[in-house]
Amino acid sequence: MESANQRTPIPKEIRRELFVECGHRCSVPFCYENESLEFHHIDGNPSNNIKSNLIVFCPNHHAKADRGKIDRKECISYKERLEQIRPEETLKEKVEREGIDVSPENPFTSLILNLGRRYMNWRYGKPDASINREITILVILSLLCFIPLIYTTVVLKASALGTSMYIWSIALSAVGIALLGIFGLIYERRCPCPNCKGYFGIERIISKRVSEKEKYRTETEIIIEKIFHNTYRCVFCGHTYTKNEPKTERVRL
Repeated sequence: MESANQRTPIPKEIRRELFVECGHRCSVPFCYENESLEFHHIDGNPSNNIKSNLIVFCPNHHAKADRGKIDRKECISYKERLEQIRPEETLKEKVEREGIDVSPENPFTSLILNLGRRYMNWRYGKPDASINREITILVILSLLCFIPLIYTTVVLKASALGTSMYIWSIALSAVGIALLGIFGLIYERRCPCPNCKGYFGIERIISKRVSEKEKYRTETEIIIEKIFHNTYRCVFCGHTYTKNEPKTERVRL
């Protein structure tokens, strides 16, 4: 009698549906591997070839799943995400229907999010692991960057120092400000969903201008404040939320 756990071939039609579902690449968010893709049985039973029990992984993430580093719950979450990231109405259709503006992400924000996702996949093999240790190190490094400036201005007095040393302390403080900015961005773009809490996953998908007013003007420019109703979505779990955010623009006369 055939064993219940004996591996059986996956039907061709099921394989085709799975590849379409994942977009012909690994199902782990922001793993861009699209070669040598493999099928993983979520329940661990190689004879259970129903579509809901199968997910497409690259060899690296498939090995992690087999070793338990990506557990069954995470596999199910990735499977559900594949359905959530393909809404019936496309963003283009929403723009045409609602007349909304889709403003691009700030280049600095996009860079940090992209580097963060790549680090998570490289270091942990999954995008929603805890990085409390890395965040603590980031905060400590950013604070250390301000010590030279404080020491030179308060203890040694800047006037008694050479110009080069003072410039270097200011430059190091600028690095500290950048690191604090990265820290703030990481926490701002952490998924608020209690079942996810993934870092680097919140992306702005819709931005609609709801108001605009002139704050004040000078002889050379006008300062305008615009309020945008921004919609964000977690690319890991699909959680969506909106909030109003101000943006100040300077118009030269």
